[in-house]
Formats: sequence, C-alpha cells, structure tokens
Amino acid sequence: MKVYGIDPAPKKDLIAYDGEKFEKRSIHEVRSFIEGLSKEPDLFVCWDAPLTGPSLLAIMNNKPGKSEFSQRALESFFMQHKNILPNYTGKLPPGVSILPYSGCPHWVISRSLLGLPKCGPFDQMNQLPFQLTDDNSKSPPTEGRYIAEVHPALALWLWCKDKNIRSWRYKGLHKGENTLENREALENILIDHLINSCGIDYSPMQPITDDDCFDAWIAFILGDLWINKKQTCVGMLGNNNTGKMLLPNIEGLQKSFSDFVQKKIKKGKWIYSYP
Repeated sequence: MKVYGIDPAPKKDLIAYDGEKFEKRSIHEVRSFIEGLSKEPDLFVCWDAPLTGPSLLAIMNNKPGKSEFSQRALESFFMQHKNILPNYTGKLPPGVSILPYSGCPHWVISRSLLGLPKCGPFDQMNQLPFQLTDDNSKSPPTEGRYIAEVHPALALWLWCKDKNIRSWRYKGLHKGENTLENREALENILIDHLINSCGIDYSPMQPITDDDCFDAWIAFILGDLWINKKQTCVGMLGNNNTGKMLLPNIEGLQKSFSDFVQKKIKKGKWIYSYP
C-alpha cells in the first residue's frame, strides 16, 4: 500500500510526504488534494491531528465521563506524567506536548476534510474518504483506503528517549535555543536509531525545510513501518472509545495504558473496556 504522512493545519499549508517528496497545499487546495488521494485504490494515511473524539459507546448509553467532550483517555494517560513506561517516572520533556483533543485547533479541518472525528449520534455518514482501522483487527490493512492518527513529537520521544538529547524543542521560538539546530540533530538521531533498531534507513529523499515537513516525515515513517516494512516496530495504542494512535511499539507501553484504563473503569469513571 502507498503511505502518506500528513501534517494538516487550519491556517498554514498542509504538508504531505510519501517517502519521496514533500507536497505543500494551501487552504484553497487541500480539499481537492484529499479528494484526489481518496481515489487511490490502496492508501494508508497517517494524520497528525485527532481522529477520534468522545466515546460513542458512552454517549449512546447516556453515560459520558466528565471529560468526555474535552479529553480522551489516551491523552489523560500521557498527560498524567507518571507510569507511562516501566522504570520511567519523569514528565514528558519540554517540546513533547500532549493537549486535550478539544484544544487542538486542527481537529476542525479534520472534520471538514475527512468527516472525522465522529462526535455523536448525528454523525451517520459512512462513505468517508478514509476509514479508521478496525479496533478488533490485530494486523494492518492490506487493501483499501485507511487513516490513522499519529503524534510525531511523541513518537520521536518514545523512540529516542534513551539517547543523549540536548533538547526536544524543534518548533517555534524559545529563548536561548536554536530550534533549527535541535531539529537537525533530532533528525540524525532518529535516522540512526531506526537503522539500528528496525534495519531501515529513512533518510528523507528531500531536505526537511521546516518543522511541518519534519512532522510529516515522522508520520510517514510510522505508517510505512506498520503497513509495508516492519510491523513489530510500531503498533496501535488505544481504540475508538479511548482514542487511538499509531505509535512506536515500546515494551511495556500497551500494558501501562491498559492498566491505566482498567483503574478508571473500576472507579466508575468510564464504562467501556480496554483492550
């Protein structure tokens, strides 16, 4: 399957990377671009924005949690800053930001272009340009048009957290930091890590010129590993009720998230089950 990593934006250009070239599309071009992709026979898109929202199971049973319309279980897990991984108790470092899905402005453009995330019983349209992967499937799709949510900065940290990283900040302006130098250093560290851990050289075919291209590049890597190259290196964390992302398959991550959800279920905060 062909894979695209896409970094959407409500004001800036949408950036797409297919393993060979970066493409930029203005706000006036994004709809026709997505429509063109939706005509591909077999395509997997990794989308850097929320694609699931409130638990439809909880809503249909009239038992939404207090934060159902603002924050998913997946975000709650990473925002708790403890027990994310075995033997890791520190906070996510500056530069790796996890926001409640309702606070991510690019979920609106996702709704407009993709019809995702679905938010309630009135979201009945099934003929969407791309489908989310089935929660019950343990394997990636081999045909059709599918889409997955990704978080490039989080994926980068999960892969390279044990490296000697000077700074994880590669976006915006930060006093006393050169984010361009940080990004170039992180790019080289990630390339070396994937060569050593997955046996694949993902050096970009074109220079990465900004942080949006950097995110689209990492998004592509996640999808290509899962669909075409080495599924053991990545995996889907979560489901449509908890929120789900395609992330590096780090030892202990799935169990930590499952334990977190089970504790909330026992306390009566959520009604769904996981896994």
